[in-house]
Amino acid sequence: MFLYDIDDLQAVAAHAAADRHQEVPAAERIVTDEVDRFWAWYGGLAAVPVLKEFRGRLDDMRARVGARAQRLAHLSPEDRAQVEQFSHALLNKFLHHPTIALKQAAQAGRGYGLLESLKKLFGLERHDGP
Repeated sequence: MFLYDIDDLQAVAAHAAADRHQEVPAAERIVTDEVDRFWAWYGGLAAVPVLKEFRGRLDDMRARVGARAQRLAHLSPEDRAQVEQFSHALLNKFLHHPTIALKQAAQAGRGYGLLESLKKLFGLERHDGP
């Protein structure tokens, strides 16, 4: 059994408070990092609907052009499937870098201008962000 007086309890409480106070900078760093991660995620949300519509519009265009390619009617179904696969792969190659660049810019808080330009250039005016 131990006997503690008020002075002993104050010393223990002061020591515990000092320990907690030393951890404040680490806690602040964690909060700052998580806030930054949240804003990066939130900034990226604005890009998603615009990029989705952009890809959809270009894929529709790809499909319409492919459907009008009457000169391919003589090809076998396998060959037509190969041409279709090629057109999908080509579209994905064309869109890969712009998609990555827009997402990164949006996550870094610099995507608004790029997204507005994309909307203006390709007539994607209906999106106003998250």
